[in-house]
Order: sequence, then structure tokens, then C-alpha cells
Amino acid sequence: MKGRWLCAVSLGAWIGAASARAQTTVNAGSTDAVAGAAADVQITIVLPPSASCATLQFDLTVVPGAGAPTLEAAVTFASVVGPPGQNINSGLATRLVGWFSNFDPLLMDTQAVGTLNVPIPASAQPGPIYAVTVRNPSGTTDGEMGLPMTGVSGLITIVVAPSTSTPTPTATPTPTATVTPTPTSTGVPLVSFVVCDVSPSSGDDTGQFGDGVIINSDVVAMFRGSLLGPPLEGSARLAAMDSAPEDAPPRCGGNGRIRNNDVVACFKRSLIPEAPRVTRMLSGASCVAAVQ
Repeated sequence: MKGRWLCAVSLGAWIGAASARAQTTVNAGSTDAVAGAAADVQITIVLPPSASCATLQFDLTVVPGAGAPTLEAAVTFASVVGPPGQNINSGLATRLVGWFSNFDPLLMDTQAVGTLNVPIPASAQPGPIYAVTVRNPSGTTDGEMGLPMTGVSGLITIVVAPSTSTPTPTATPTPTATVTPTPTSTGVPLVSFVVCDVSPSSGDDTGQFGDGVIINSDVVAMFRGSLLGPPLEGSARLAAMDSAPEDAPPRCGGNGRIRNNDVVACFKRSLIPEAPRVTRMLSGASCVAAVQ
């Protein structure tokens, strides 16, 4: 009887945790701003009860609405939950932010993670808006297990007098498709893998790692590999982490080592949908690259 009760409690907790993970959001706040000044937009993570977040990353991109001039100075991000592993710009309107070491304490409930500072052009007129979009957010519960989440956009309204605005949901990215094995002249299938797609992992051989998408858990695995030791030398998973220098298909990139530039390259690919998804196929010492 006792065993049945423990099983029921464990199953209930697992179902509750799975449901909670599916509801996690990263929200951009809404605010008013005047021309020539900067708008501070609070970024908040919202987790249901019992859920927690250990690592996190997202793309914050400011999109001008009709009549709003494009930004003339770069956006910046200030964290309130510890220094990010990466906090870099991709153009004036986009900030890529990622924490690859576990938060201490873990993020729970509703918690602000930082502020996006948006310099408003002096030529902006009252009325137009800027959308602050949260793109491709992802995280983990423990540095390995993925934590599904979505982004919720905020608005900056150009005003003379204060006004209010309502956040607008943003769409989640569609996972990339898995790659079909390609037969060799000997009839033995050469299975390709996506560079940077290294988590989850049950081993270092082709087919033992990756899930078709590049998200925070992949970047965290690479970050740890660059500091604590990479996968087995000569393995497919090492080749998947070894992303810099970049591939020039059909020539494979990489230099046999996992360093910070590999982590940064995959961090950018995880957040920028336009970034190329490169596959590699290994056959002994030979490697062939292709753009997916």
C-alpha cells in the first residue's frame, strides 16, 4: 500500500511538473517614452508553482511600428540575476542574452531578470510604437533538462503625456527537421548531425545526441564542455560542438578544440532564426558539411 502511495505521488508530481514547464513565459514589459530619451523595459520570467529555471537565454529585438523611425543607437541589457554568460548585440535593435551556469538560487514564480534599455530616436513623434519581442527563449531546469517556454512581447509607446499599453504575444519558433541518413557507396548509412545540436545526450556517437533543435541546453552543454572537458576525441559529438571556425560546405569547420568562440557561435545560432543550420557527416577521418 505504501509503495502504491509513493508511486501515485511521484506520478502526480511528474505530471504537475510537466504541465508547469509548458506554461513558462518570458515577458517584456510595456512602457511609455519620449523622443530623444531611453525607455527601460523590464524582462520577467513567469514560472507556475513547483517549476524552477536553472539556465536561460533569449533574443530581445525591438521592432518599429508604422511611423516609428528605426533605432539609431544600440539597445543594452542589464541583468538583476547575476552576470550572463553572453550579453551581446546583433545589430542595433537586437540583444542576445544567455546564462549558462545555474542560477543560485534557481529562478521561481515570477521574477525580473533584467532591463532592456532602448534609446528612442530624437525624430520620433508621439503616437507610434515599438514592439519589444522576446524571441526563441529557452532554458533548463537543472542545466540539462529542457524547460519549454514562450516569449511575450511588450510595447514602447511614444508619448507627450503618459499612457498605457498592452503586451502582444509572439510566436514560438518551429523546430528544425531531423536529417535522413545518407547511404555510402558501401551500403553503410552515413548519419548526419546538426552542428551545435548536442543535447540531450546518451553518448558521443552519431544518433546518441541532439533532438533537431538548437536551444539553451545545447549551449550550456558546450559551455561546460569548453571548461570541464569536451566529449571523446574524434567523436561525432565533439565535431558537433566544434563549430568555429565556421563550415564552408562541403568543407567542415572547427579546429579540434572547444573554446569560447564555439560557444558564442552556437549561442547565436540558437537565437537567430536566419543563422544557417549546418550538418556534418563523418566517415573515419573524413568530414562533409552541408547547409540544411
